Amino acid sequence: MNDKTVENIRKLIHFLDKISYIPALSISILFFIFFLEIFISPFDWISLCSIYLLGSLIGFLIFTYDRNYISQKIENEEFDQIVLDALCWGIIGSIFHGIGIFILIKGLLILAYIVDENFLSDKHIKKENRLKIGLILYSSLNSFSKLAGLVIVLLVFYTFGISILLNVFDQIYLGNFQVLFQPFVICFVISGTVLLLDHDNEQFAIYDMNLNLNTGSKDLVKGILGCCFYASGIFILFRGIIGISFQEERKNKSQIRSEKKIENFVIYSNPIK
Repeated sequence: MNDKTVENIRKLIHFLDKISYIPALSISILFFIFFLEIFISPFDWISLCSIYLLGSLIGFLIFTYDRNYISQKIENEEFDQIVLDALCWGIIGSIFHGIGIFILIKGLLILAYIVDENFLSDKHIKKENRLKIGLILYSSLNSFSKLAGLVIVLLVFYTFGISILLNVFDQIYLGNFQVLFQPFVICFVISGTVLLLDHDNEQFAIYDMNLNLNTGSKDLVKGILGCCFYASGIFILFRGIIGISFQEERKNKSQIRSEKKIENFVIYSNPIK
């Protein structure tokens, strides 16, 4: 892309950032107003909580992340730190009554901008650039994979109703502990535990070449376990795949450096006469 096109994309990103939060905020407020019907029909509290309270919470979480994190990075033009944030949150929001459509478009534009600015300017993508791509993607996923997984769990209960979960609690209260061994409950507990125990890899910096070699493998295992409940660990899984790919690239790079050091040592030890 030419410089004018890239500049137009940058301006469009800033414009969309000013309006992308409106659908999420609007539906959050609207659903909360509908939820207040609970004071009129208290006996219908289960359906009101399943639909309107959870819906309001989902909209609020998407709005909060967009305004408090993504928008701050866009304002500072730190696009490389949110290359996947807006894209993935836009997809989740679009599933929920289409409220993430502007965030999704914003994410696609950010991805196009980053790719053009950092990688398409060179005629060939070097190994250093491949490493940089992996680091950028991992850093972006690292910032939101846990919260996005929790929102997916909320979407599940929004779709099927919290009565499923309440029925489990009722069975336990009545002494029927066999309900704990149902596949739905087991998968929910496993995925919920993975999401709650997952934490940002604080020691990881976006261009840090010293990423722990075990990090990608651990993320991969956690992601697989987290996905057993309606793919709620999908972003942790992606993080693990990228982390392992990054490790392999880093190993190759270290091996090449070692070979060059040996070659230089041999040349130095046996100078041409």
